[in-house]
Amino acid sequence: TVTCVAWSTDGTRIASGSWDRKVLVWSASTWAVTQTLPTPNNPINSLDWSPNGTLLAVGHNGEGVYSSQTPGFPNSFFNVTLWNVTTGVPSLFGQLADQHANSVNSVRFSADGKHLASASGALSDSGFDNSVKIWNVSSLAAVRRIPAAGGYVNSVSWGPNGTLAAAIDNGTVEVYWNPAVNSTVKGYLNGHAGTVKATDWLGGSTLLATGGGDARAMTWNASSAAIIATTARGA
Repeated sequence: TVTCVAWSTDGTRIASGSWDRKVLVWSASTWAVTQTLPTPNNPINSLDWSPNGTLLAVGHNGEGVYSSQTPGFPNSFFNVTLWNVTTGVPSLFGQLADQHANSVNSVRFSADGKHLASASGALSDSGFDNSVKIWNVSSLAAVRRIPAAGGYVNSVSWGPNGTLAAAIDNGTVEVYWNPAVNSTVKGYLNGHAGTVKATDWLGGSTLLATGGGDARAMTWNASSAAIIATTARGA
């Protein structure tokens, strides 16, 4: 099962991740596989390219019998790895030092490439994580952990001025004001009838798109928390 795909910022490459534990990089012009990342022996949940296209972030799943610790990756359970993909043979840029306690559902670089947000939340032998972590990309160190009050965090996305939106399992979208500096919650967007699966900002605007388990996509004005448009499946 292919679980995630991500376009490079220049539109020339596509990365795909799967539960076959592989990350493939494809040419968007020839559709040929140009790189295969030697990732840990864990299924892949999420991918994101750095803004300059040099790094690829990989969020790993660590569910029970599907995973095993891999030589060279001592903390590969529930973790994030960063890969240098500028050369023909991908190389490990680093593994984030302070792993999540559950599967990593989403990874996203900030617009300036200096920070990475990761989202987690699922039941495992380690309990529940249900948090967003902010990382310094150059040092691979965790800047802060932000607990999500509403359960699993399924998706994160960076917006204007460092704002971060997080899709929560209880149907809420939490919006954090500049989480690289502090963990202040700017507001909550409530409108979905079930878990929120995905979030993405529309360009550099304050408009946010969300998709939920209620089979609806919504567009929000994140500043006023107002729903601008709703599209239901089959509409």
